[in-house]
Amino acid sequence: MELSENIFLPRRRSELLLNVVFLAALVLLIVNDHFWKASYSNVLTGKLSDLAGLVLLPLCLVYVFPRLQEGAVLWSALFFFLWKTPLATPFIEYYNLVAPIPISRVVDYTDYLAFVILPLPWWMIKQPQQFEWSMLRLQPVAWSWGLLLLTSMSFVATSPPRWYYMVADAPGNVRFYQSPYEVKKSPEEVLARLREEGIAFEPYLKVDSTGGAFGSYARDSAFQALYQFYVIPQLILEEDTLNDIHFALSSATSDYTHFQLQSMNIPDSSSTYIVGKTNKWYLKVLKKELVRKVRR
Repeated sequence: MELSENIFLPRRRSELLLNVVFLAALVLLIVNDHFWKASYSNVLTGKLSDLAGLVLLPLCLVYVFPRLQEGAVLWSALFFFLWKTPLATPFIEYYNLVAPIPISRVVDYTDYLAFVILPLPWWMIKQPQQFEWSMLRLQPVAWSWGLLLLTSMSFVATSPPRWYYMVADAPGNVRFYQSPYEVKKSPEEVLARLREEGIAFEPYLKVDSTGGAFGSYARDSAFQALYQFYVIPQLILEEDTLNDIHFALSSATSDYTHFQLQSMNIPDSSSTYIVGKTNKWYLKVLKKELVRKVRR
């Protein structure tokens, strides 16, 4: 029996969610985002959530918008394609200013490899009778809507990468939510290169009013072991002076260092956080004046 003939029947719609394949993808998404990424952060954990999400999203779309049918797969692919580009950055910046749960994503075009999973949700929508074995015999309406709510929360409440927390905790009103730059030098060589360029910096540790360290990276012993935090009090350029530039270094390998631009401060700004074009302009300047110089 084709789904297209029964798409508006509550029982048929609920079977899109109440099946073993959907639940397995949901469990994979939750476990990977909140446990495996923190413990085994690597290429595999970076891709598992993408695979799970591209199974879940089309099925959720068809459940809420039955007329989409197989078109939900195309809409999901388009959303994922745009989400993984810099075009989504302004939306993320503005959303995080008002939302109680921040969101993030890494621009990594190898994530498009996850498109290989799309035939699975397409097949489940087009030929649901092939998945009769996986259906869960539960009360459809109550369970399916509850599962839809849980899935929606799981999409939003993903675990950001470690560098995201470093940026979120950094002081200043300009924050750079960009993944670290890779530099073919050791951390010591990076610092030596900054000295050669005449750029003054000093170690930085965020402290509270009692003198104790706070912030996600300061409290986390793993962060303390992996990262070195610094601040450049002033970076004098030809036409401007940039203040309180925070950055972090970590050893990727014996020959490579992750250079993380965290934040800077614009004194006397009327805005709590600087986003949009101004943020991008400062990021472009710092890439030229810092990242390119330490890479030489």
